Amino acid sequence: MHPQTRLALAGQATDATFNSISLPIYQSAIFRFNSDGTKPEYDYSRSGNPTRAALEQTLADLEGGAGAVCVGSGMAAVATVLSLYPVGSHIICSHDCYGGTERLLTVAGPREVGGLFRRPLRSASA
Repeated sequence: MHPQTRLALAGQATDATFNSISLPIYQSAIFRFNSDGTKPEYDYSRSGNPTRAALEQTLADLEGGAGAVCVGSGMAAVATVLSLYPVGSHIICSHDCYGGTERLLTVAGPREVGGLFRRPLRSASA
């Protein structure tokens, strides 16, 4: 399947409520619990919603991955990736990285993951 076709079709499912073909954008912050009091698939947008799930499914499909994780900010992405490393790991980081990342590696969490900052290597032709 061509990438353009995959992009057009990925994450597409007919909306059961109104039978729309295009996924609606869910702007709700909270979702109603089931009538029996059980938690629905989505309860609070910060932890997930149908729109974000469709985006994650689309990205995973386009990249050939088993799944994807979308977060709300760059620092959330950095913290998510750093949480994958075991305690005591050393991270080599560019000396001119985002200030929040530098503080996370040097001040907020050096007990968990320590940052080692290096200037970029220059090529012989530079």
